[in-house]
Amino acid sequence: MNAHLFGAISSPGVTNFGLRATAEAGREQFGQAAADFLQRDFYVDDGLKSFVTPESAINIIRNTKAMRAAANLRLHKIC
Repeated sequence: MNAHLFGAISSPGVTNFGLRATAEAGREQFGQAAADFLQRDFYVDDGLKSFVTPESAINIIRNTKAMRAAANLRLHKIC
């Protein structure tokens, strides 16, 4: 399968599995903090986390976007 249709009962579980697998695959290349962000601070496709400094937030977002891009997953809805 190349795509998963959202709206199915299994969608949140499929999304969580994909994020966790992406985090494990990219942990070494993109860093522990980005992998932890994907594994611990996402609910379905929303990343929820506070940072002490803007620089730390930007760093995590850059690494997470790169990690997800390597797995062909786009990161959006950044505030």
